[in-house]
Amino acid sequence: RSDNPEEIEMVPEIWVVQKYISDPYLWQGKKFDIRMYVLVTSFSPLTVWIARDGFARFSGVQYCNDNFSDRYTHLTNTSIQLSSKNKSQGCKWDIQNLRHLLTALHGRDTVDEVFQNIALVVLTSLKTVDKIMISNSSNYFELYGYDIL
Repeated sequence: RSDNPEEIEMVPEIWVVQKYISDPYLWQGKKFDIRMYVLVTSFSPLTVWIARDGFARFSGVQYCNDNFSDRYTHLTNTSIQLSSKNKSQGCKWDIQNLRHLLTALHGRDTVDEVFQNIALVVLTSLKTVDKIMISNSSNYFELYGYDIL
């Protein structure tokens, strides 16, 4: 674990390196993420469809950032949570149920703003790669899964 890219050991495998969010929004003291599906039918011009369906994945363990080696606390992947002794406490909700809960807690305007910001993150990330993507076919599409904390 390091914040310095110079200290990261080079390995012959493919890894994703990202900044850890140490103060995530929690539900009942547990970490969760949102999976959104995005369909790109063209990069030139950029044509994007964000699915209304998606889901939220919850950890089965109370969040604590003291022990970074506890993957059941920090990772919400379904496959990881299923191997936990607390697997019955973790769960998956469809995105509409999550929106209803968040709306009850924070109001519709706030929740709408959060999901508009998620859409902006999606569009910004796709615009950063649109020049290197090849989409010169009318039969072309790409489907992405975005995991949002």
